[in-house]
Amino acid sequence: MEAKVIDKLTEVFGPLKWLDQKIFGGMRNEGWFVLETAPLPPENELRQVISDIMNGCPVDFANGKVRHFQGCGNTEHNITDYRVNAILHELMEQKYTVAICTGTDKMLEGQPIVISLEPRMTYSIYPDHPHLNMGVYIPELKKYLPDSFCYGYTVEPERYGPTEYDRFINTFDEVTLWLLRHQIWEAVRKKFGQGIWIGPHKGVLPAWSYVNKLNPLGKCRCGNKKIYKECHLTLDLKPEVALLAKRYKASEKTILANKIKGLEASWKKNVFVPESHMINTINKTLVNVRIDQSKVV
Repeated sequence: MEAKVIDKLTEVFGPLKWLDQKIFGGMRNEGWFVLETAPLPPENELRQVISDIMNGCPVDFANGKVRHFQGCGNTEHNITDYRVNAILHELMEQKYTVAICTGTDKMLEGQPIVISLEPRMTYSIYPDHPHLNMGVYIPELKKYLPDSFCYGYTVEPERYGPTEYDRFINTFDEVTLWLLRHQIWEAVRKKFGQGIWIGPHKGVLPAWSYVNKLNPLGKCRCGNKKIYKECHLTLDLKPEVALLAKRYKASEKTILANKIKGLEASWKKNVFVPESHMINTINKTLVNVRIDQSKVV
């Protein structure tokens, strides 16, 4: 990214740091921004903003917060879901430290990549999260890309704008909205056991995609209190087990038992350790460039 663009964004966003791609072990070709943000709207706009998001109406953004869009056209801002109503008065400002790569290469088809550094947001922590991109090992880089935000995936990355400056501004707005929705989802999840992702959104990942990602002995992807192994894992494995049983002329029960045993043995080594190592490496690198914790964008 051009130095003048970095300087302009740093000037606009204040406590924002630019890290070249070498710091992230060669992941992406142009580098990453690291910044803090606290997306919660002012108290007097909170109900309006949440209502508009839930009804698919536009919102505004200012100073790293989601704000009420005065031209939304709604004369009333009712929230009919009792669970969302129940947590509104409990919401408090939450700071998030995120790393943003605006992206121009072919990784994730050019979609900007956003990783939460503090607090961490991964399937290891939130196996039932409805809007994370699953992390992936990148053989050519010998690196593991941690789970990242899924906030408006598109195969048309040009919609973020023609310049790097535009791409960052538009990405940051989407990330701010995603973080507010996450904060509400987490608050509802804490109070009622299962979260609610407010506003229009596409469905969650297909069941089979969780098999090699989630901890068999961790919380199930459905959000209940059972461990994955004793809940949806058998169902998620069913198509693969049936295929393997037919191929090797073995009983499905035997194939299933062996598959689960293998997943238990491999999960930590193939998912948890590389993901944690990557995030720890990033955070360790940031010690010398840590943004001022007393400031928020």
